[in-house]
Amino acid sequence: MALVVPSRHAYRWGQTGMAPVNGGPMRKTGERLWMLVAALLAISFCYVWAGPVAFSPTSVEWLNVGDRAMHTLGWWFFREAPWAWPPGASPKLGLELASGVALSDSLPLFAFPFKLASPLLPPTFQYWGFWYLLCFALQACFGFLIARELNLGRGMAFAAALFCVFQPAFLDRIPGHMALGGHWTILAALFMYVRRDPPPRFAWPLLLGVVALVHGYLMAMCGAIWLTSLAQRLWLRRIGFVGLAAEVACSILVVVTAMWMGGFFMVRSFGSGGYGFYQLNLLALIDPSGWSYLFPDLPETPGDYEGLNFMGAGVLLLIAATFVAVRFHHAPQLGWAKLRGARWLPIVVLGVGLTLFAMTNKLAVGNFELPAIPLPTWVTDLAAVFRASARMFWPVGYLLLFAVLLAANRALGRRVLWFVLPLLLVQVADSSARWAKFYRREAPTTEWSTSLQDPAWDALAERYERIRGVPVEPIFWDWKELSLLALRHHIGLDAAYLARVDAKSYEALRIAGIRALAEGEFDTGAIYVMRRGAALLARRHMQPGDLLAEFNGRWVFARGGKDRLRDARLPIPDGLPQALPLEPGIPVATVEANRAYIADYMLSGWSDPENWGTWTDGMEATLVFSIGAMPNPVLHLIAAGLPQPDGSPQRVTVLVNGEEVDGYNLSERPSDVVIPLPAGLAGEVFMTFRLAGPSRPSDHGGSDTRLLGMALRSIELRSE
Repeated sequence: MALVVPSRHAYRWGQTGMAPVNGGPMRKTGERLWMLVAALLAISFCYVWAGPVAFSPTSVEWLNVGDRAMHTLGWWFFREAPWAWPPGASPKLGLELASGVALSDSLPLFAFPFKLASPLLPPTFQYWGFWYLLCFALQACFGFLIARELNLGRGMAFAAALFCVFQPAFLDRIPGHMALGGHWTILAALFMYVRRDPPPRFAWPLLLGVVALVHGYLMAMCGAIWLTSLAQRLWLRRIGFVGLAAEVACSILVVVTAMWMGGFFMVRSFGSGGYGFYQLNLLALIDPSGWSYLFPDLPETPGDYEGLNFMGAGVLLLIAATFVAVRFHHAPQLGWAKLRGARWLPIVVLGVGLTLFAMTNKLAVGNFELPAIPLPTWVTDLAAVFRASARMFWPVGYLLLFAVLLAANRALGRRVLWFVLPLLLVQVADSSARWAKFYRREAPTTEWSTSLQDPAWDALAERYERIRGVPVEPIFWDWKELSLLALRHHIGLDAAYLARVDAKSYEALRIAGIRALAEGEFDTGAIYVMRRGAALLARRHMQPGDLLAEFNGRWVFARGGKDRLRDARLPIPDGLPQALPLEPGIPVATVEANRAYIADYMLSGWSDPENWGTWTDGMEATLVFSIGAMPNPVLHLIAAGLPQPDGSPQRVTVLVNGEEVDGYNLSERPSDVVIPLPAGLAGEVFMTFRLAGPSRPSDHGGSDTRLLGMALRSIELRSE
């Protein structure tokens, strides 16, 4: 397989390199026309894929979901923020956790120019539709350019451009993590690597600076390709040590400046949990995960949804056709010798390295996982910066795509387009199993819908400076509604959803939330939003004039809040929070389906509910409920325990209203735990579970950083 063809001539449509065409203006015009057609087709597909509503800059309801909402709110808060140092600072979004526009993944590349133009823009404005169009167009353009640099004919280059557009890894990512959908930056870096002529001196610093204003993961991938290109050019003597030093210095300066502008350095730590969980499954290339009609879905591990790297039905069938041609029809053999040469060996080594990093130290084949390979703590801490490690395989996926096209071009010769173009149509049609579902059917609207309909919300937000959520959580359960309320009234909030937060700042904020509920140290300039359990704690610290009331299913506490509502001529709600009754004989399950309900019983120290139940998180956890007078009250738990660090069973001490009543050991398998309650107990009950030796799975090679002790599946009150 001729991966490198020394000639720099162009080749006619569909040919394999046998008939060079003279260069000149006509050649350049023809090249641009082919690339333009590919880009226009990509843009047309983008319009069909998303629907017209996504491309109206004032239509925003389609963005009111999941991570799209996080990215959009990040832009809106940044637009409202005064210019500061660094320019990307957004101090109201997160308050003590606040960082820059880059760390809400809000695409600083667009956020900066549109903020400069903000006075000319409508009050509600989104740029994500423009970003979609740019991504699809450049995906096709750089795919075409790479193919031409590899001496594929124009027809094959055209097909390569569209194969890049219809890569499931790209189409799967861009609807949710919109900035991370900028896969064209990876293709741009690969294009500069494969160029037969070295790129201009400014090209790499410019690309790296642009990528630094798009997304951190893409910056890491493109940075790795750049370092590989330096090794290649140094090996081929296309750059000297002076030129190399100048390019390195210039690139680092540009990248650091761009990162500083976007607010990356406003947090002191970038690590997070999840490395080893979001790994690359060894079956990822052939596992469609819902992206194919032809190929069946394969078993997966829980974190594999982050690692979609399915090549597509058309690409897999092209591999099969190429194999058959080489094996059974005496097609030219594929020559891999050049992969050991100076031009290709560096990128091959990089591909191997990215693949190993993406696989992590926990190898998975389907739904089978091998035990984690122990790694030094400093290695896992460093790797945790890019915890969704399966994404790092994306450059390798594109390299494999072009390797397949080159192999088919070599093996099938002049007939190659008769195979490639129909299989491109197969790729398009087969992947519609998923991409067709993204079409936006919402009516164009300039506002987000909200469930905060009570007029008290606006009255309070107009008279306070901040909104806080307690207990503090990494992602507060009501972050989207409260963020929109804060934005509407130009105030700050800590109950925000951010891609990364500073660990020390988060811990300080979490402790402040605990003190507010436990000791009454509330911020007098803030509205506190909480569930019923936390409201029961806040009730203990009420002072005359304080407001503690339920609005639209959320409990709100505010110092002096009653006077603020009177000023707004609104009624003061009657009643204070009461613990929910625990009805005898009716189990209360801690599964995801009952999350909002069970959360009203879970006062503090509990992790988020999962499908099977809920872990305690910390040294102790508390339930709150009310019971009526009944003979011999007994509480039954279905629970399990994580062994203590020394291997002994997890020991749990139970306190009821502050008094120790029982203790038990937990096995690793769920079992029935019986807790007799004090005779005559009635009314509100605060039941605390004190763990003897909780531990973090991350300390033993896992990716979970929670402090786990007891796993609770259900609670049931009986009279025995």
